[in-house]
Amino acid sequence: MAATAEAPAASLPGVWRGSAFGLEIESPLPLTGVASARPGRDARKLTLRHAEARELERGWSPEGTETLLDFRFPDGRPMMRVERHPERGFFIWAPRHGRYLVAPGGRDVRMAIPRTGSWRWQRLLFAQVLPLAATLQGLETLHASAVALDGSALAFLAVSGRGKTSVATHLVARGAGLVTDDVLTVEPSSAGVLAHPGAGLVNIDPAELERLGEARAGFGETLGRSDKVHLAVPLVEGPRRVAALYFLRRGGAGKGARIVPQEGEEARALLGGTFLRYLRSPERLRTHLDVCARLAASVPAFDLLVPAGTPALEAAKAVERHADTLPTPAA
Repeated sequence: MAATAEAPAASLPGVWRGSAFGLEIESPLPLTGVASARPGRDARKLTLRHAEARELERGWSPEGTETLLDFRFPDGRPMMRVERHPERGFFIWAPRHGRYLVAPGGRDVRMAIPRTGSWRWQRLLFAQVLPLAATLQGLETLHASAVALDGSALAFLAVSGRGKTSVATHLVARGAGLVTDDVLTVEPSSAGVLAHPGAGLVNIDPAELERLGEARAGFGETLGRSDKVHLAVPLVEGPRRVAALYFLRRGGAGKGARIVPQEGEEARALLGGTFLRYLRSPERLRTHLDVCARLAASVPAFDLLVPAGTPALEAAKAVERHADTLPTPAA
């Protein structure tokens, strides 16, 4: 692919440290919505390094390269591309969002960022690059948004466009804490399955944002606009135990949102809820199966049924009421 005029921002301070997706990150630039952090002795570490676009492309030979994703707009223009080389790692590229070379072990990323608003290139960083690095380092990623209520995490799983962000946004506007938007990193532990905070860059439908009403004023700074409004929203601090899984299902008959227990479908639904489906190494498969088994065995799972025309606010209120009935975790 031809290099474009992608260059670093005018100022690159020394080293900035933050924590997101279960990773301790060193970056030449601060990352929007990512909490700063001190170095940890046992943390999974990731270093982001600046590079020139031409430098990355010269070092990325097509020989031996496998194309994992090639998303395009309806008119054929490229939207996003992900390639893999067994020795060099993963190359992620999207127009106006930058180029990223992720090392095979997920501990180092070289990035050529564009001369656009930082929210734009950081969208790709948060949506693909950091989740990939976390997965390569042994964590598992799910296609889910999550909020924190009463100290625990509630996760909403669904494919894109079903309303995960909208439901989570209304819950946050009503007092919940945001854990992550769209990509959830989880890790088994002695205390249960833990949900790690992601990044506080939320992409929400403009109409849904208007429906927040007065709550919008304290919800987050507007960073930019595309087909969505991109907001900076504070996240909770530290990982939270996953207390419930809600599989959001749109459509069907009835009035108002309903929550019903899943009956024997937890494992299948979880297996289908993985993120980064193009990553199919044996190591990733083992991690994914282990996490799904732990979640199915220890975390109650429910279908959140939202008939057509039901506002996301009503679904959020239904989740609030249901969360009050969840069992208190054992000490």
